[in-house]
Amino acid sequence: MNRFFESASHASLYARVRPDYPDELFEKIFGYLEGCVSTRGQGGGRRSPGVPATGPWCRWCRWCTPGTSLTRSVCLMGFRLQVEPPHERALDVACGTGISTRRLAHNFESVVGIDVSENMIKEARLVDNPDNVTFEVSGADKFPLEDETLDLITIANAAHWVNKEKLYAEAERTLKPNGVLAMYGYGRPRLSCPQQPGAGVCEEFSQMMDFFISTPTWPPGAVECFDKYRSYQFPFPDWIRDDTIEIVCDWPIIRVLGYVGSIAGVQNFIRDNPDQSDILVRFGQKFVQTLPDPSKGLESIVRISWDVFILMGKKPHTIDAGLQMRASTDRRKHLLEPRPELLDFLMNPMDRY
Repeated sequence: MNRFFESASHASLYARVRPDYPDELFEKIFGYLEGCVSTRGQGGGRRSPGVPATGPWCRWCRWCTPGTSLTRSVCLMGFRLQVEPPHERALDVACGTGISTRRLAHNFESVVGIDVSENMIKEARLVDNPDNVTFEVSGADKFPLEDETLDLITIANAAHWVNKEKLYAEAERTLKPNGVLAMYGYGRPRLSCPQQPGAGVCEEFSQMMDFFISTPTWPPGAVECFDKYRSYQFPFPDWIRDDTIEIVCDWPIIRVLGYVGSIAGVQNFIRDNPDQSDILVRFGQKFVQTLPDPSKGLESIVRISWDVFILMGKKPHTIDAGLQMRASTDRRKHLLEPRPELLDFLMNPMDRY
């Protein structure tokens, strides 16, 4: 595993300047986990259709099953909804400072974030985390978990740093049948300045990124990430790919430079060229000079955006036909058996409030 983010200063910078992921990304992952995505068609790398978010579900009414997308405060039969995590356990691999780990908390009873960097884990623990989220120092080649205990494994913007064969082997070992492995991230950033039309900052930013990518210190893994993992294959059949999400942020130029400075290839360049330690500041000054109104300097607001990509696959779950038929029969019996609480509701409808 490549270890580019180990220093305390880099971990602190990473926590301050990296963008957060949009809700839509997690809705797609949770929807795929719930089985809302069609997997018909040809295998491997298909784009996913729109996936509804998983909402609260009713523990009383058997017509509102777990995974149903509901936005009401009462279910179809009038019972108040019980908002509970629909799944047991998730693991966020190479979690960094926990940006994506915390976003899993509401859908799982327990969430574990692991990272090989002790300083990243320290930064993650400094935040007021949900009670069901914990962080551990561990690599991606051996998860600190037992076999078939995970519903979901995520790895955000970091699959290009780990040994994928070992990652896939650990996913196969620790995921439950039908558990999901989701790898996602964002590609090369773009810059614009909608508040000041005609600014040349977009071209300057693109030239800066081209410069760093062309240097010998730019790691091959970063090239894979900027290419959105297009060469990757998943260990599970019928995996899908989604490229429909975008992150858009209006940031001051100083934060944009901070983000660029948190990229491993840029860190490597500054480390190996101490005489150019101020290179980001010089690039920032060029950006300001292209603005029609440069009066705010590095505090001038620009728009930075990234294309988001998601790769998701489910661990196969095979079941023999006889067992599947018995399970279906048991389900029908379960639906038809008497429901005392439903009868009580029909006799006393106002009690549900």
